[in-house]
Amino acid sequence: VYVVLRSPIVRVSHRGDDTVSRDQNSPLHPDQPAGWAASGQRRRRRMAKTRESVVVYHLNLPDPIPVSNATTEFDALAKLLLETPEDPPTIKEVQRALESDFKSFLCALERAHDTDVGNVREPVTAGDADGAGFITEAYTPPSAPERNGRLVSNLAGNQPFNVAEWKVPKTRQELQEAMAKVNPPVRAVTTAWSFSDILQTTGTVIDPRELWTEHQSVLLPLEANLFRDGGSVTALQRVVAGAKIQHVVDALANLDPPMALLNLGGATGQTLVGAMATATHGSGIFEAGKGVNIAPLSDGVVSLDLITTDAQWYRIEPTNGPTDPTKFAAQHGTTMKLVQDDTHFHSVIVGLGCMGVIYSVTVNVMPRYKLTQTRDIQPWSKVRASLKDLSIFASNRPDLGPLRLVEVLINPYSTLKTNDGADDYKCLVTHRYLAPEDTELSHRRIVNDWLQELSVTGVGQWSLSFLMRFSHFVPKLVDAALGALEYEDAFTGWYDQIMNIGAPNNMKVLSAEIGHSMDGINGGAPPYLGAMDRLIEVINQNKGKGVMQTSPVAMRFVAPSASPLAPQAGRNTCMVETPVLLGDEHHDDEALLSYETAMKDVGGRPHWGQINTTTGDQNWLATAYPEIEQWKAVHAEYNHKGWFNNKFTDRLGISQQ
Repeated sequence: VYVVLRSPIVRVSHRGDDTVSRDQNSPLHPDQPAGWAASGQRRRRRMAKTRESVVVYHLNLPDPIPVSNATTEFDALAKLLLETPEDPPTIKEVQRALESDFKSFLCALERAHDTDVGNVREPVTAGDADGAGFITEAYTPPSAPERNGRLVSNLAGNQPFNVAEWKVPKTRQELQEAMAKVNPPVRAVTTAWSFSDILQTTGTVIDPRELWTEHQSVLLPLEANLFRDGGSVTALQRVVAGAKIQHVVDALANLDPPMALLNLGGATGQTLVGAMATATHGSGIFEAGKGVNIAPLSDGVVSLDLITTDAQWYRIEPTNGPTDPTKFAAQHGTTMKLVQDDTHFHSVIVGLGCMGVIYSVTVNVMPRYKLTQTRDIQPWSKVRASLKDLSIFASNRPDLGPLRLVEVLINPYSTLKTNDGADDYKCLVTHRYLAPEDTELSHRRIVNDWLQELSVTGVGQWSLSFLMRFSHFVPKLVDAALGALEYEDAFTGWYDQIMNIGAPNNMKVLSAEIGHSMDGINGGAPPYLGAMDRLIEVINQNKGKGVMQTSPVAMRFVAPSASPLAPQAGRNTCMVETPVLLGDEHHDDEALLSYETAMKDVGGRPHWGQINTTTGDQNWLATAYPEIEQWKAVHAEYNHKGWFNNKFTDRLGISQQ
């Protein structure tokens, strides 16, 4: 049991099947090692920013301790900790101990359970949480030994897991040495951005966050001397694992001449390699006969270095990869193996963390660019028609430059009516144009000030969360959010400013995202439009049960991926994202599960890094991913000892025995 004390507030969580977790204001941030104590089916708490002192107590108590019929925080505390002793303290005694002297409370626990209170930690003072808003930046990460044997969690706090050891290598050689002495199973984790159990392990975490220190840059030497004769190197850069996307963006911008990634998703706080491992994406435009113009981030990679089972070191590339095998052998000999094979490469780059620990990726880049963005409110009836006839993807502002991408946000609750009186839904349609180099940057916020403040302040988040508990407020609040994002004139900024959605990334949410085919069958309507109709139907059915969709639904358009397990594998894809405010009162679990179940029935594929639970059906997996057997064959080669199995791979039925 971990007990966390901040001021008069205590949080207690017990790891077990029958658990209770109660808190009024979660005190610790997930980047702290102990006290990531959240458990049971309702354990989603993203930690509030604070500068107060926090004390964490680790109590060695009998396991399991049954809990039932908890009515108040103190009842739950007493039942959780004191139910089994023959002569436990009364609830009032516990309450008095909590209010007056915490040490006496610990003594009561020792006396009641005839055990010593173990590993009482010193107070931990949180750092300054201001700045970019990425919570992993708010605190200094603890040293690796402090995490050994600890309960840790992802950034959102909904995926707690115990790790045996946490290793933070600083060089490629240290990484290889660490991999030679791991306690399997193994996972690479840095920002822990994922909402799903894909990052869990009970063995060793390899944290590559400090690998950049070897060369004092997130950009590594390209080793262009090993490239095939005549190969171009001007549009390639090699990025070290553990580097956050924003750090890569900044490093590229500081080159001479300044360079840029080809595309970005909506956030830059996660690592680039981690985002690629789950086929994270941005958005593009769809052209008849050509498909979508922009693929997932992973499809911009041309080479990667992998350290896998038994610390074997590989460079893996497509069949016609940039490296010359003869030159490579002359420099690396037998210390590193070059694999140039399309199936191996595309399976490993979206390997879901199951192939090994990636050390570096060599990616395509381009000169740094500006985007000009327009946003306008339209009814869903109009947007749906323009998606069907593709007119939404046609440029309506050629004066702004070539149209590069389109996004749609939709309020799934009817606040409008069509001309014939049918329900209609407010949408925000975004067009982004590749701006000419001499276009002046705009000098104002992209998001209205009130929305920015609402999403980054504790009072604002609490107020929004409170209002969202009342179902009749939700449609109006979502409408207001869309209205705050609209502006009449065009806005120009550097690509990372425009693509990063900004303030909403600071909201405490969970999210699921499902990919649907944009390719029509026999000339019919593309399946994703029917999927959107079904999703809106499910969301409104949930409303009758008090289960609300507390954010707009996002639609983004992605080109086919060559990776067998990418959600966009082999087809033009509309990715539909459904973020919901985190918390039991918002029924986040129930909402996301209902969406996933309904979308799976209409051919949807989940984003592996976001909430997904219903993907263990092998018949479905083989149907949804026709090339799954190719991926499994590659997986069996690099994971032949099962080092990279975890709860996620067990659930999918892809663990190696």
